[in-house]
Amino acid sequence: MARRLIDLPPRERWRRIGLAMARVVAVWAVLTLGYYLLPLEDISGSHPVYLVAFVLVLFGAVFAWTTYRVFTADLPQLRAAEAVGFTVPFFLSLFAVLYLVLDKQAAGFSVPLDRITSLYFTVTVFATVGFGDITPTTHASELLVSLQMVLDLVVLGVVVKVIFGAARRGLESSGQEPAE
Repeated sequence: MARRLIDLPPRERWRRIGLAMARVVAVWAVLTLGYYLLPLEDISGSHPVYLVAFVLVLFGAVFAWTTYRVFTADLPQLRAAEAVGFTVPFFLSLFAVLYLVLDKQAAGFSVPLDRITSLYFTVTVFATVGFGDITPTTHASELLVSLQMVLDLVVLGVVVKVIFGAARRGLESSGQEPAE
């Protein structure tokens, strides 16, 4: 039965918030370890379009799974915050991998990308800062950066709205109204 976080006793509320924060930190740790320890340089030989398509399908599957989990959660609003807390870093990690692989295949950027530089570039594009210290230099890298820019808007707008909308629907399906 879906409940609101505010309806829990304070001790239970803080316990649940702590568990949610621990899950988000654990996902961040797994993403970080995977990003730095997996042999990403070995991903080559495939056409970049296939890799991009795979990444987009993977992100779509994770997004669908997290949205379902929010809708069916005991505390949908807390699960929604948790879902955003690891969906966005997952999205950024995927694009950092794409940039890293693309640069290894075709030297598509103004400076060679290593793992830190790739992640840095991904975050600056996501944050729309664009310092100009790293720029795409091939059509493939320009298209990939453009795709990330468009999908950044989707992630910031649609994904967050859908996840929190699922939380609202989860509460409504249990006969409770979300706290405003």
